[in-house]
Amino acid sequence: TFARDVGALEFTTHQGNCFEVTLEDMEALKERTRAFHEPGRFIPFLGYEWSGTTPMGGDHALFFFDEDVALHRCSHWLQTDLSDAENDRDHITKIYDTFRGTRMISYPHIGGRPSDISFHEPELEPVIEIHSKHGTFEWFLEESIERGYRVGFAAGSDDHYGHPGAVYPGPQIGHFATGNGLTAIYAEELTREGVWGALKARRCYATNGARILLKFQVNGHWMGEEIESEGPPRIRVEAAGTGPIERIEVPFEGEQIQILL
Repeated sequence: TFARDVGALEFTTHQGNCFEVTLEDMEALKERTRAFHEPGRFIPFLGYEWSGTTPMGGDHALFFFDEDVALHRCSHWLQTDLSDAENDRDHITKIYDTFRGTRMISYPHIGGRPSDISFHEPELEPVIEIHSKHGTFEWFLEESIERGYRVGFAAGSDDHYGHPGAVYPGPQIGHFATGNGLTAIYAEELTREGVWGALKARRCYATNGARILLKFQVNGHWMGEEIESEGPPRIRVEAAGTGPIERIEVPFEGEQIQILL
């Protein structure tokens, strides 16, 4: 309710740390996800945070298109019911193996257990999260580029207070000292299929909380597309932000580029 009516979000997910989520919690989350699903107004996704340590792959926010999915924790730490312990996946690569070929999206996340993107799985990770209440992580973006990954970028809350979309900076220095981020997408329609398709196509961008409208095209193609250009690429930018544009940075190696504002 907060995400929809106060945070003014159009799509969201609830990400409990997997080792804290009980089987009863998971069933309740499925029920709430179905109850709040309202195409054209609000699209919730079932999910949880796979919360392994960094050597195990680190935090990854998992999103599911469908609601009838099993819970695969990194461990049964903090669990008293061990009846589903065989479902544990103690490394992020085992999560990839489990969900490869299904409708699941994984966001590598910098949280309590920073993600290690050397384990990147292109099929399941079209985007990487670069901002949350934990801070802004441009180095995460830069590392993905240096590794040659073809990914888009997202941002979220992870506020631990239940206020997605409207979380203000905390009083402490460092941990949780910033506000929530936002992910913007270009989708044909506000449906689960529309949002999912835009994320898979990397037709999205991240902000550190400001509701900025950005249309960025290269030779008439949308962000996220892969194209070949016979001459200097023509970059067209349309932006509606919160103040005058101070500068534009376009990391590029090669021929001359043109930027049209």
